[in-house]
Amino acid sequence: NHNKTFGYKRFEILAAVINGAALILISLYIIYEAIERFSNPPKVATTGMLTISIIGLVVNLLVAWIMMSGGDTKNNLNIRGAYLHVISDMLGSVGAILAAILIIFFGWGWADPLASIIVAILVLRSGYNVTKDSVHILME
Repeated sequence: NHNKTFGYKRFEILAAVINGAALILISLYIIYEAIERFSNPPKVATTGMLTISIIGLVVNLLVAWIMMSGGDTKNNLNIRGAYLHVISDMLGSVGAILAAILIIFFGWGWADPLASIIVAILVLRSGYNVTKDSVHILME
C-alpha cells in the first residue's frame, strides 16, 4: 500500500541479495562437481544431454524474451536477479549442447566439466555483481 513503500523497496532488495547469493552458491557447487568429473569422468548420455539441452535453451530463450519485454532488468535488482537465473540456465544449456557435440564427434569427455566450469564462472560473476549492488543499496 501507499504507507509502506519504503519497506517494500527494501524487501525487493533483500530478495535480490538472496537471488545473488543463490547464484554464487550454485556456481561454487557446479565448479566443485566439475573438478570431481575431471578426475573421475562418468559416462555421459550424450543423446539425452543434447535433446534436453536444446529444449532447455528454447524454453529459456522464451522466458528471457518475456522478462525483457515485461520487466525492468536494468534498474530493478530483484527482476535482474531473476533474469540472471534464466540467463545462467540458458548458458548452461549452450554449454551442455557444445559439450555434447564435442563428446559425440570427438570423444572429448573433458568437454562436459570444462563447459560447466566456464558457465559457472560467468554465473558466479553475475551473482557477485547482483549481491554487491544489492548490499550497497541496503547499506545506504
